[in-house]
Amino acid sequence: MQRIRTLDLARGFTVLLIAPIHSMLVYGSLSLRDHFFTRFLAFIAEWQGAQVFMLAMGLSVSFSSKTRFLPVIKRSMLLLVAAMVLNLFKFVLPYYFHWIPKEMLNELDPQPDSHTPLKLFLIIDILPFAAAANLILWLVQITSKRPLLPFLLALIVCLSAPLFWDLHSSHPYMDFFLQFLGGHPPQVFFPLSSWLVYPLAGMGMGRFIRQWGEYKTLAFAYLPGSLLFLTGLLANDLSNPMNPYGFYRSLPFETMEHLGAILIGISFWNWISRKINDSSVFHLFEYCSGHITRIYLIQWPLICWLLPLFGFQDLNLIPALLAMSFVTLSTLTISIYIHAKQIH
Repeated sequence: MQRIRTLDLARGFTVLLIAPIHSMLVYGSLSLRDHFFTRFLAFIAEWQGAQVFMLAMGLSVSFSSKTRFLPVIKRSMLLLVAAMVLNLFKFVLPYYFHWIPKEMLNELDPQPDSHTPLKLFLIIDILPFAAAANLILWLVQITSKRPLLPFLLALIVCLSAPLFWDLHSSHPYMDFFLQFLGGHPPQVFFPLSSWLVYPLAGMGMGRFIRQWGEYKTLAFAYLPGSLLFLTGLLANDLSNPMNPYGFYRSLPFETMEHLGAILIGISFWNWISRKINDSSVFHLFEYCSGHITRIYLIQWPLICWLLPLFGFQDLNLIPALLAMSFVTLSTLTISIYIHAKQIH
């Protein structure tokens, strides 16, 4: 796929902040939730976070020349294996070593029993979502090249998402699939219903880039973005819906708001990339964008392995900032070291 600098900057900025965001979420005291810095991290996480990665994924598939099934299923299987390895090191091993505090374990498994290790192993985070989305996007890609099709599918997913929430089956395998389709935390953080909107929108954007060019598509993304954001905002204000799961399983109009915010953000990064030709900060963003999976796989086990040292939601501002800085620098150092070893 051709590198699109705007997307690299938007995604790299968010990747650079995922370790601080998750560190503050795990280590920071609940009293810090109203602090300005914590609110800033929460804003990035919810309004310019995982959605950017998913949109970039859809855009990448739209530029891919892979039409055969085997390379696509291979990539999805690798993502699933990475997800299982991550859960093993992130949750299961810390559980057996008694590194996970009781308070955190209760959030991950409200009804702990002998099956708790299996439930921790099967938690669905962003990597299993990406594995499934990769196959779905491939099917869309080989079905039709029409630029509006992904947007139409995204609209259908957005509006119909609540129909698939909390469905259950007595058969364990079918129940797992239904939870993947429309479950909620702590077992499912990224259900296909609602979150599939973002990679589909990214695929549509990629097709318009092919037709209109990068500048016209990205620079003016704020126009449909503003329309989506205002529509979602107005509809939410009028309906005043109750949604206990918020970010992780958003209602249709909330999804519109988030997608609109992402498109506005992309226009902003396009403007920045044209105003500033080059900088060391941009190089860091581009590095983070290009190594997102490795950084993600490093930071989560590191955060969980340090729980005995920092505790769960125990730290006040200064200790939390120090812990956050330590995790971030350690994650980048390990990632850069692995990258350097691969080159040589």
